[in-house]
Amino acid sequence: MSEKIALNGVPETLLVPLFYRAKETQSAAPLIRDTKAVEIIKTMKYDFSRCNKWSTQACVVVRTRLFQDAIKHFLSKHPDSVVINLAAGLDNRFTELDNGQVRWFDLDLPEVIEVRKRYISESGRRTFIASDVLDFSWIDQLGLADHTTPVMVVAEGLLPYLPEDKVRQLLSTLADRFPNIQIVLEIFGSFVVGREWCVSEFKHIKPTPRFFWSPRDPYELETWDKRFKTVAVENLFSHYPKQWRMAWHLFKLSSTIRNLLGSRVVTLDLNAA
Repeated sequence: MSEKIALNGVPETLLVPLFYRAKETQSAAPLIRDTKAVEIIKTMKYDFSRCNKWSTQACVVVRTRLFQDAIKHFLSKHPDSVVINLAAGLDNRFTELDNGQVRWFDLDLPEVIEVRKRYISESGRRTFIASDVLDFSWIDQLGLADHTTPVMVVAEGLLPYLPEDKVRQLLSTLADRFPNIQIVLEIFGSFVVGREWCVSEFKHIKPTPRFFWSPRDPYELETWDKRFKTVAVENLFSHYPKQWRMAWHLFKLSSTIRNLLGSRVVTLDLNAA
């Protein structure tokens, strides 16, 4: 039985990566696997016919893989840690990355968590939190008695929807509250900011999602706070050439094009000082 989903605006955008993760999973040689996405797509009543661009699929798939690699690397060093997945949507990566020790929190807006609970279950080490990311009372809901525990915050496909002052506020608050914390986040290519029409899948989403922020230089974040230190920067266009088809040759030759159009996955230590 198909279930109708009542989401609009920015929350509705979560259905785009969900579809492409499912499509990639069903391909002949998938770069990532998300069997839960396949299951959800089969039971969800939503018009996915607008999701038909190989380039968007490549962006979603490579981004997902780079985020997973960053989280795996963190967990290899800190197996008994905490992961806070901001704007979790219908992301089920806990199942893929669970090492038997990590405590995992999936946070999103109340209307998104309501949809999430239809398809994905909480468990002893996995908790859902219904909150606006900028309502910092959610930090107290984590119930972390020992704030020295290593924390990895995941912000995939979130920060470009926020104005720069709100991004600064979020990162500073996280640094203030957690002495041992890293964040892995996404920065869009600078050309994309203010040009939402680049994402044709958003054409029918109302109100139209807007991209407010993305710095040209990812290392700019280090200038915001003396505690911030960049650990890694990975451009989507620099990885997995088969996903980019013939466009790979253009991306390989031109760093300018990579930085104008390609999202960067940035790992930032928020308390390096």
